[in-house]
Amino acid sequence: MRSKVRAITVGVEIVGRITVEMATSELLTVKTPTSRIVIKLGIIHYVANHEKKVRSNTYSRTGRAASTKILIRNLRPWVNRKHGQVSYFLRQFLRGHGSYQAYLRRFGISETDECNYCNGIDAVEHTFFECPTWAPERQQAERIIGHVTPTTIVASMLENEGNWKAEESMVRKIMGKKESHERSRHRANMQNELRME
Repeated sequence: MRSKVRAITVGVEIVGRITVEMATSELLTVKTPTSRIVIKLGIIHYVANHEKKVRSNTYSRTGRAASTKILIRNLRPWVNRKHGQVSYFLRQFLRGHGSYQAYLRRFGISETDECNYCNGIDAVEHTFFECPTWAPERQQAERIIGHVTPTTIVASMLENEGNWKAEESMVRKIMGKKESHERSRHRANMQNELRME
C-alpha cells in the first residue's frame, strides 16, 4: 500500500510540474474528466509545494529560472487566470530565454553579456525595465497600465485583459526587434568568416 501511495505522490508531483508548464504554455487540451482531475491534483500539489518553498525562502533568486521566479511570484493566480495566452515571446520574457546577451553567453553564442544598445547587462530585467533603447515601447504600455516593475508586472497583467494585451504587445515588439537584430548580426558574422576563408 505504501509503495502505491508513494507512486501516486511521485506521479502527482511529476504531473504537477508538467501541468503547470503546459498550462503556462497554453498547451493544455485534455478532454476527459479523469485526466482533468489528475491534472488538477497535480496543479494543486505543485502550487502548494511552490508556496511552501517561497514561505521557507528555499527558492533562490539567482540561477536557473530566476527571472520566472521573480516575475511570477505566486503561481495560484497565474494558473487560475481567466484571460491571456502565453505567446512565444511572452514565454521567453517569463523564462529569461531568447535574445538576451547574458543568456546567449551561457551557451557560447555571444562573447559578452553586455547589451548591444547600451552598457548594461542584457537580461530580462535590463531589457524590459532599464534599457533606454526600449523606452518608447515601455512608455506605450505604461500609458495603458501605469508604471510596472519586475515584481509587479505579472500581477498587473493578471488584473484584466487590457493590461495583459498591453504588456504582451510590449514584449512582442521588443523581442521581435531584438531577434531580428540578433539574426542580422549573426548573418554579418558568418559572411565575415566566409570572406576570411
